[in-house]
Amino acid sequence: MYIIDCLYGRIDFKKKVYRCMLSPEMQRLREVRLGNINSLCLTGSANSNRYEHSIGTAYLAKVNIEANKTSFPREYEEAFVLAALFHDLGNGPFGHSYEYIVQKQGFDPEKSIADVILGIKTGPHGKIGTCEPFYLGLQNEISSILNKNDIYTIDKIVRGENPYCSKILSSSIDIDNIDNVYRMAFHMGINIDKRAPIELAKGLICIDNTIYFKESAIPYLYDWYETRKKLYLMLLYNPQDFAAKCMLSELMENVLIREKDIIKWQFTDSELMERIRSIEGEYWKEDALIPISLNEGLISKDFENENSIRDTMNRLGIEISDKAKVAIIKGNNKSIVFSYYNTEYVFCDGSLYKKGRRIITCPQALATRLMSGDLYGCIGIFVSKQIEYYDLFTNVEKKNQLEMECNYCIEKTGVKNLLISFHGIIDKNKTNRQLEIRLESGELFQIGTNTHDLIIGVFVKSLNYGLKHHEIPSSKRDRIVSLIHDFLLNKGIDSREHTMYSEAKCIEN
Repeated sequence: MYIIDCLYGRIDFKKKVYRCMLSPEMQRLREVRLGNINSLCLTGSANSNRYEHSIGTAYLAKVNIEANKTSFPREYEEAFVLAALFHDLGNGPFGHSYEYIVQKQGFDPEKSIADVILGIKTGPHGKIGTCEPFYLGLQNEISSILNKNDIYTIDKIVRGENPYCSKILSSSIDIDNIDNVYRMAFHMGINIDKRAPIELAKGLICIDNTIYFKESAIPYLYDWYETRKKLYLMLLYNPQDFAAKCMLSELMENVLIREKDIIKWQFTDSELMERIRSIEGEYWKEDALIPISLNEGLISKDFENENSIRDTMNRLGIEISDKAKVAIIKGNNKSIVFSYYNTEYVFCDGSLYKKGRRIITCPQALATRLMSGDLYGCIGIFVSKQIEYYDLFTNVEKKNQLEMECNYCIEKTGVKNLLISFHGIIDKNKTNRQLEIRLESGELFQIGTNTHDLIIGVFVKSLNYGLKHHEIPSSKRDRIVSLIHDFLLNKGIDSREHTMYSEAKCIEN
């Protein structure tokens, strides 16, 4: 058996590595995308998978060992290659897209390799039962190929606990992200130097848990930095990729909130989509605060008693008849809750809301739209340095409230039938990652700078503005972009609009 790889050509491994490669645990990764989304426009990245990346990373581990025979500990050679092969075993469907949503529940793929291999029944990677199938109805096999001591040695390497080789696999630049960057870039059509990943793997040395580089690696370090920048500009800023990530996140968040056991981490990408499309019921509903008046000069005195409430509501165009009973349920300096006609209203922070029910998109229909390419239309992409607001776009309740308030502001201008959806991405050392390079000689130098940006995608959920339907007229879009910029600014987020599709220029250079 041999492997033909798009970057490295022919690859050969020892028999035990091939046996592990053929296990259900590894074969499942053929059905989990490397790009974290079924990309409609970045077609090459949509079809590369974590199986080929794992093989590529294992090969770079082998290259590293062979280039550093005198310094690499012999007793860890096999374990290091297997650790590189297994490092993505614990990834969920759609890779990091799933991980970002469930990481608050303790889901960490790189901390769970032994749990996955041994079929541990507790924690985020736990099995429901001993005989629960892993993939295609098959049971775990790696535990019958390797002994327990070897498995825990591999687990420690992936966890970052081996001082001789962990940092070669996981650091600011390592064989994992070296293969990832060049593999994704190659598939995406970015011009690459195929010598670079090999020469970087040869040039990496770990001594006393510290990474050093040989001087021969210096030009390739600069090449990796520039290639990574081009790659992540495409991955983070392509409007259709962004829209797909927004839709996938909405799907998984809403399913996991309501039916948390319906998604299993060991699903493949297609298994996840098929499971979601099998969910019965047209719509979900949840409690919500529906905006009535946002920051329009209202004060607490407007709601201090029944008469002032009637006057204020009438002024807002909401007539309360003389027969209707108005009851103040709760009132303090921060908020006032009152009701009439069995409807509750909340006044807080200068704004008035009505308690109601919010309809959430049918999961079956949204999954079908996502997989068939009928993506949300992109209004715009905004970039802010205020990454502390990231939680506003990742906390489901806060994001839902933000969207309703934004929709209210847009409707007030006379623009109807637009349902806005936000999706936030943190660019923390992605498009730019500063490298602190230490050479064998002891010389230190830096390459590049770090990015710390909050990227906010703004999309239209409405079906009539989906990718298969109508584009938003440019004059209308410009008006909405200006409204959203002011809306975000009112929330404390100072941002600039990204020029749509400008990221594609990196492919041309």
